[in-house]
Amino acid sequence: MSSYEPFLRSSLQKYKHPDVAKFDILNAITIFGDLVPKYDEFGFEDGSTKMLVLLDGTIPVTYQGKGYNIPILVCLLDSHPNSPPIVFVKLSSNMLIRPGQNVQQNGKVNLQYLREWKYPNYNLLGMIQMLVIAFGEQPPLYSRPQPQPALTGGFAAQRPSFLSAGKFNEENPALFSPYRHPHPDRSVVPSCPRSMSIDADQATEVTLQPSMTNFKNSKSCKGY
Repeated sequence: MSSYEPFLRSSLQKYKHPDVAKFDILNAITIFGDLVPKYDEFGFEDGSTKMLVLLDGTIPVTYQGKGYNIPILVCLLDSHPNSPPIVFVKLSSNMLIRPGQNVQQNGKVNLQYLREWKYPNYNLLGMIQMLVIAFGEQPPLYSRPQPQPALTGGFAAQRPSFLSAGKFNEENPALFSPYRHPHPDRSVVPSCPRSMSIDADQATEVTLQPSMTNFKNSKSCKGY
């Protein structure tokens, strides 16, 4: 028996189909173990709120050969599974939504699977699997552009508009920064060699200075 089964049995008491909803949830979180069921207040776009079962956590996505954990929030209405879930991509302070075919500017997921939802042919596990595929093709998040650091040394060096170690910004849409990525590689700027500049009879030693390259989520979706 899943460790979440007693919690779900209690939390789903007011749902119209508690046993079917519990089965659908357990079937999904058995495969996607980073999604944690919660019973919490959910805020709707019209300003109303309701206590509902939510799935909060991350799903694994592969983009350009690298693995990323995308944070999502899944709200299960009290008519679940007859009604499709409401899904949002969540943010951190250094991430921005990349709106596209499957995600709106406010982070709400607009997957075709959800629009065509009809249980039991459509269910939570299938929906999450479709999210993994869709986000692997078009990541829903990118890193907030960082301010330019002050340049030091005897000459000005241009800082690249993006970093090759997985960083993404609007100037380089081919790269994507993960929500949680374990210690990405950092490019190391080597020390510049010492060179000699000969002026008439006197040699003046010049040292070239390298440019310096630096490499919360609410419990409710109210306000989206």
